[in-house]
Amino acid sequence: MARHFAQTGRPAQGSDSARAARRRWCVALVVWLCVIWGHSLLAGPESSAESGLVVGLLRPVFAAVGVTDPDLMSLAVRKTAHFTEYLVLGVIVANNCRVRQIRGWRACLLTAACVAVPLIDELGIQARVPGRSGNMTDVGIDSAGFTVGTLLAWLRIHRKSCN
Repeated sequence: MARHFAQTGRPAQGSDSARAARRRWCVALVVWLCVIWGHSLLAGPESSAESGLVVGLLRPVFAAVGVTDPDLMSLAVRKTAHFTEYLVLGVIVANNCRVRQIRGWRACLLTAACVAVPLIDELGIQARVPGRSGNMTDVGIDSAGFTVGTLLAWLRIHRKSCN
């Protein structure tokens, strides 16, 4: 196993450190899905209050770039939150593929299956929560964030393996 690490720069698939890495990334995936879907379960007023808190914190930043409309600030915060939640999910999924050595078409298939996550989020959860609605635009924003996160993680992984 030490020879494998010296040759590849990563632990052998069956080593204790590889199992620990697989466990950590699996836990990260489950926890992050709970974070995403937990936010989706917030009723409209609670979700708006959460966004309002962030808008309040970022008001000086918005003012510095000339944005003064509270509705526009709220929209920017909400859509950025969507994008960021799914960017993190993309990083987690890519790292799960890495530690499980899932490559090629299987990695592409797993990544494509993750499109179900924003669909479940928007159409399965938010569409049924009082004061919320499912929005296909948000599915697009979520998918874009997921794609960027996956690409960033794969670029980092590839860069590390080339060194």
